[in-house]
Amino acid sequence: MLERHLTDAVRILRQGLNDHSTDNRIRFELGRAYLATGEDGPAIRLFREILREQPADRATKLELARALGFRGEYRASSDIYLDLLGLDTADESAAIGLASNFLHQKRASEASAVVTQALLMHPDSVLLQEYKDRLERGKLGGEERAVTSAPNLVEAYADYFHDSNGNHAWRSGQRMGLYLRPGLTSSFNFEEDLQYRTAHTFEAFETSTGEFHWRAREWMAISGGAGAVRFNDRDVQATYQSAAAFQLPGGVIAGGGFSRSPNLHNAESTEHKIIAQGWETFARWNKGPWHVSVTGSRQHYSDQNLGTRETAEGLRDWRVHRVRLELGYRYRRYAYDNDPGDGYFAPASYQSHLAQGNVHFRLTRYYRGEVQVRGGFESSKDDGSFNPAWEINVRNELILKNWTMQLNYEKCRLVQDTGAYRAETGQFEITYHFR
Repeated sequence: MLERHLTDAVRILRQGLNDHSTDNRIRFELGRAYLATGEDGPAIRLFREILREQPADRATKLELARALGFRGEYRASSDIYLDLLGLDTADESAAIGLASNFLHQKRASEASAVVTQALLMHPDSVLLQEYKDRLERGKLGGEERAVTSAPNLVEAYADYFHDSNGNHAWRSGQRMGLYLRPGLTSSFNFEEDLQYRTAHTFEAFETSTGEFHWRAREWMAISGGAGAVRFNDRDVQATYQSAAAFQLPGGVIAGGGFSRSPNLHNAESTEHKIIAQGWETFARWNKGPWHVSVTGSRQHYSDQNLGTRETAEGLRDWRVHRVRLELGYRYRRYAYDNDPGDGYFAPASYQSHLAQGNVHFRLTRYYRGEVQVRGGFESSKDDGSFNPAWEINVRNELILKNWTMQLNYEKCRLVQDTGAYRAETGQFEITYHFR
């Protein structure tokens, strides 16, 4: 549910209810899953089944009222909210739901009275304040169902990168993702890259890949794919990747993979046609607001170099209404056997220690944003001395029915794979979801 894999959630919960037909916790979650997918009828039926056994269950009453509201049955929905407010005049969720119904019904004066009374008890409520602002501007419209993505998509994207070493890169690409059946998806990607570096000629290359992702068991997922990279002298190199992930006890997901992929970070490394091949392992642990992840890789390069990388990250999040705050720490270490001088960053030893803060917000049902800031120290010198390092990422996402548009920007004072210490990137992406 949290990852918005709603079809899988419904399937798992339906099976769970078949196995445990008296468990109202599963019945409640299945109702919420149906509601998220737009199947209001089954959701209402399940919520009413729960209330026949547990007539005082507040959470189920709220979900039933929401479901009725989504179907336009505002009178029945509002009666439930009024009953809840009769039991507790400070019930913020019931007040928000009732105000939303009144807004949809264009009953502005009644909506204003509910919002004004609720704000006296909940002055920090973002949604109540939003309703108050709408009413003051003469605009109506209450809660809308969260937009869910269709399983299939076509996507186009473009970005521009430049750094302090004079590297410039323009990239454009197209991708198609297809939902084949529950647990099995595929994707096809095509990219065109154009690179330039001061004192070097332009380099261009194209990559094409096809991949599949298969959820073989509830505790195991497998992915694989193959493709090719075509250089501007018409030389073609094969690429491929495979990986497996396993759900372990205690909220841990661990796995690994093997891949062969181009290492084409700038015009110089592209000129040398650097290809990397090797292993990667990963593990993630989530428990409540805590998130920890570690990755490690060991790759052989076509210029006879050998590189290893390790990353560890820990985050703790807090949620307040439509805002989620994450604070944490990220550690990275790179090491290479030698530096062949082929244009990519290949230090004998590199490490960075960065504190991290992320703010995720959703101001309306059409817009989501994220600001990510990291700051700390890094070292790639033989004497082990550290220098200040930082990066800022800003992501903006606009959702209009089946269309999603993203506009992202990144600026950093942090060593890049090109070897530069400063860089900027801008990216635009547009996606269309279809069934």
